[in-house]
Amino acid sequence: MANVNEKMDVRETHLLGAAGELVDLLYRWNVIDEYDLVIENSAKGTPYHHITTALWEILVLLGVKNPESKMSFYEMVTSGMSPAESIGRIRENESVFELEG
Repeated sequence: MANVNEKMDVRETHLLGAAGELVDLLYRWNVIDEYDLVIENSAKGTPYHHITTALWEILVLLGVKNPESKMSFYEMVTSGMSPAESIGRIRENESVFELEG
């Protein structure tokens, strides 16, 4: 049984690392303000669109349900919080919201 838990922990660690790297990439693109990189357009399949879509898909795999949490995750990570701490806060907030709703 410990093997299954270890595999889940490793998987989650890798997903959190990837999510953090995507946030870093988006942040750097926004800092350099290169229009072709930072415009989000699903119809044209811009790089920004693909990266934000990938970030959302990773967050879903980590148990996030609310699409608005993608921006919360981005803001928390860019303000210095670790991806693991950020996802923990999002999970906590979503569980509280479910209990209230």
